[in-house]
Amino acid sequence: MLIRNLRADGFLKFRKIRLNNIPKRGLIGLVGPNESGKSSIGQLIQYALFGTTHKMTRGSIVDLIHWEEDHCIVELDLEHDGE
Repeated sequence: MLIRNLRADGFLKFRKIRLNNIPKRGLIGLVGPNESGKSSIGQLIQYALFGTTHKMTRGSIVDLIHWEEDHCIVELDLEHDGE
């Protein structure tokens, strides 16, 4: 199973993030300065797949909402066997 697209609004570090047409092959690296959101991308994927992350200290989605927003939206588009 491959992640093809990732979208989120109001999630952790991101007011809005879109990663489209993620390559099917090769190595993907997330690089950037401290506090730029690299780990937030991992948390976003974890939340989208499992509905929880280790950041949910109170067991609530409130822990994951960007501090300037009142809600968040997370979407992943997955591909399996070409579909």
